[in-house]
Amino acid sequence: MLEKVDPLKGPITRPVVVRQEEGDEQGGTHRGGGRKSEIYGFFDPEHGIRMRAGITTYTPDRYNPRHRHTDEAVRYYYRGAECYGRDVMEEGDCVYVPEGVYYGPTKTAEKCDHNVRISLHFPGPSGFPTPVWPEVMKAQKEMREKQVGQFEKGLFIWPDGKKQDAFEAVQEYIVGSKLNYPEPRYRSYIIMRHANYSWVPLEGAPGVSVKHLGYFNERGPNIKLMRMESGAETPQGKVDFQQVRLVLEGEVKYDGENYKPVSCMFFPAGAAYSATTAVSETTLLVTQLGMPGSSPLPFCVL
Repeated sequence: MLEKVDPLKGPITRPVVVRQEEGDEQGGTHRGGGRKSEIYGFFDPEHGIRMRAGITTYTPDRYNPRHRHTDEAVRYYYRGAECYGRDVMEEGDCVYVPEGVYYGPTKTAEKCDHNVRISLHFPGPSGFPTPVWPEVMKAQKEMREKQVGQFEKGLFIWPDGKKQDAFEAVQEYIVGSKLNYPEPRYRSYIIMRHANYSWVPLEGAPGVSVKHLGYFNERGPNIKLMRMESGAETPQGKVDFQQVRLVLEGEVKYDGENYKPVSCMFFPAGAAYSATTAVSETTLLVTQLGMPGSSPLPFCVL
């Protein structure tokens, strides 16, 4: 059985699995209302872990203006649909948002009364650190208490009337200076329509198949969907990169405990992890990230 660890404080030196109902629940934030999130983690900078994984339900009340980030994101559209400007992300689509790339505005698609999105934020090739949720919430609270300005519909409005992206304003408050965005490697975000990919058998793991959605940069993200037949198993292992596995459908057993959707499994680099067994036919979203100074990620090690 896994030892209980606070995934937002650490230390994280062994695998951590967080069920959706165990996540840190958050409601309206700097983006305003129309959202409810469960934040899984994971934060332990001493061991090179600084990412933000979570699942969020949005309603049409929420609106995000066009903006960009200093870090990167992988997003999976779990239920419903969401608009990125003219692009519509349908259920099952996956999006990679590279550092420094503008996107949006984003909102729940008109035909939906809500949409559910799974997100993973992490440092990109430039190494700019990802703000973790306790930092964001603390900064937002202080900005309101000090009456620095006003949060309104995804924007931060300064006393002189100047408008700024709300998350950018929060992040600048955290770092204490104006943000210097990395020069983007990509012209735009990348949409992966998983329905157009083929399942490929995973060598050495009977009953397991993979959709190779995308492999980016020297250290990832390396993004895959993994399908497991009931009773199938992925082997135990120990690798020099970080892995996040999200249970999308079905149920798995790991270290004697069962996990249903949407549970989040985090395997730190260099930590031994146990075999994962499918209790029923199961689909997982897998994202792998290399450590700074490490060799390029292998294409397919699960």
